[in-house]
Amino acid sequence: MKKTEQARSKRLSMSANMDIVAAPPPIPATKAGNYDAPDAKSYTQAELQTKLSNVDPACKEQYLSNADFETLFKCDKSSFLAQPQWKRANAKKGAGLF
Repeated sequence: MKKTEQARSKRLSMSANMDIVAAPPPIPATKAGNYDAPDAKSYTQAELQTKLSNVDPACKEQYLSNADFETLFKCDKSSFLAQPQWKRANAKKGAGLF
């Protein structure tokens, strides 16, 4: 066999083996339906720093009352959501809500 044919044969066998690689495991379904709506009930900062099963961990800050939110983040909820994601994440980390 010529070198080019060997290289081609090797590439084909490698690509054929690529199909054998297992697919990544499925992403588990989120429990979006199991969380309380942020408007339904408000929690204190201390309560949100614990793990509550009925609070969406991605948006714990939305479960604060308006007064507590403004005291903690020095702005209202709509202004907070208008900020860049990195700035919101840093503020949440500083408040212990990340």
